[in-house]
Amino acid sequence: MALSTPGVGSGLDVNSIVNQLVALERQPLQKLQQRATAIQAQVSSWGKLQSLMDTLRTAAGRLSSASTWTQSQVTSSDSTAVSASMSPGTGTAAAGRYTVHVSRLAQEHTLASSPVAGGSDLRGRLTIELGRYDGASPPGFTPRSGSSALVLDFTDSATTLAQVRDAINAATTSVRASILRDASGERLVLSASETGADRALRIAVGDVTSGGSAGETGGSTGSTTGGTTGGTTGGPLGGALDGLGGSLGGLTGGSTGGGTGTGAATVSPTGLNALRYDGSTASQMTQTRAAQDADFSINGVAMTSASNVLDGTIQGLRVQLIKAGGPPVDLTVEADAGGQRKQLEEFVAAYNAVNTHLGTDTGFDAASRKGGIFQGDATALSVRRQLRELIGQSSTASARFARLADIGLDIRRDGSLAIDANRLNTAMTHGADVRALLSGPGQGGSESSKGLGVRLRALTDQLMGSEGLLGSKAESLRERLGRNQSDQDRLNARIESTRQRLLRQYQAVDVQVSRLNGLGNYVNQQFSTRD
Repeated sequence: MALSTPGVGSGLDVNSIVNQLVALERQPLQKLQQRATAIQAQVSSWGKLQSLMDTLRTAAGRLSSASTWTQSQVTSSDSTAVSASMSPGTGTAAAGRYTVHVSRLAQEHTLASSPVAGGSDLRGRLTIELGRYDGASPPGFTPRSGSSALVLDFTDSATTLAQVRDAINAATTSVRASILRDASGERLVLSASETGADRALRIAVGDVTSGGSAGETGGSTGSTTGGTTGGTTGGPLGGALDGLGGSLGGLTGGSTGGGTGTGAATVSPTGLNALRYDGSTASQMTQTRAAQDADFSINGVAMTSASNVLDGTIQGLRVQLIKAGGPPVDLTVEADAGGQRKQLEEFVAAYNAVNTHLGTDTGFDAASRKGGIFQGDATALSVRRQLRELIGQSSTASARFARLADIGLDIRRDGSLAIDANRLNTAMTHGADVRALLSGPGQGGSESSKGLGVRLRALTDQLMGSEGLLGSKAESLRERLGRNQSDQDRLNARIESTRQRLLRQYQAVDVQVSRLNGLGNYVNQQFSTRD
């Protein structure tokens, strides 16, 4: 008979026995797990090295780039009046000093209406144009080239000033409309979105054709009236009058008309007239800010601009005119020595981070008497050696400087770099030679004539390439980790198989012992009976 609980029949602690036997089988698995932990630590450390090396490659690339050494900086003697920066997309401008005097700033045209009473009839056609006024009296107006007039029709007698504002803002970005309120009522304020004398506003108000109450008027609205026929179903007198109005409209406006209902009705503006403006004394709106160009001079040369932001007026610079009427402002453009020094400092920090990481991983800690995670590893040692050798090399790219130490980047005993501020400051006064030492492209394929930054960038590219030492080592570690996991899986399967086999064997022993115990009990009973 089969026993469901191992050991019940024999009295043996079968589970304990099996677990101890399985534990012996698991000893190789524990070694594999320990090895996997060590490999995973190496994968993590190598990944950090790759990240640090990528930072070093970027820093070396900046040192090897000619643009780093042609970077310019601009300063203003009064940045509250005139400020300047490098134009977007450029990092350089011709060195020099530019004196800027601002006589007048560019302005956007702004108009304000008189208070408009609530309930005013604001029906009519509103036409807004951008252009330039001349100095005549009354002034002439020339529409701005490339712009088109904004035409808005308001036919509802319940139209509010807020709806006029919203219609303007929804229809164009060239004009901004807003409402100001005070005790006198609401005023509509219109402003050009951009500065400049050629963005002045002209606002015309005219009639608009509105359909009858019982139908709509069709046809073109090329003039202020439309339709060639009036209504035919609006009643004898109403139909006759509306038909006459439609016929007269057809003589001055659209090409066709007609439809059903009481016909087209012409709305003559009343309240909307408060928005008229043509620059003359008859204008209803008041000019609160004139449209004007900026007037300024650079090194005594008089100039104008529709904008207060000058891009390219001084090649490579974006100049912002902020305040007019003050004393001249000096803009000074010179080499960005501070930015170049910062690139050198970032390079030193990136190199030292790689050097420290490799030193820790390949070295021996005397205090803990433990070796680094890559102690004795040929790949890690090779990477460290190649970097240190290159840092100590010389270059013929510069006639003044041959080594990094010549510009104040000293190599310490542990392979790291240290900056000697005094020597670096002195070296930076010979910017062209520092540039050549680091970014010289080389001549005739000669490695010794290439800049040290160029060589280091090439080395880091090689090390990090798909076939480079860093990439190959990372792939090797991943493969080792994968093989280890496969070995663990196979050993786990074998251990489980062993456990099941032992359990089956001890279960069979249980059955046999149980049977023998039963037979023994029977024999004992027989002897007891005879006695």
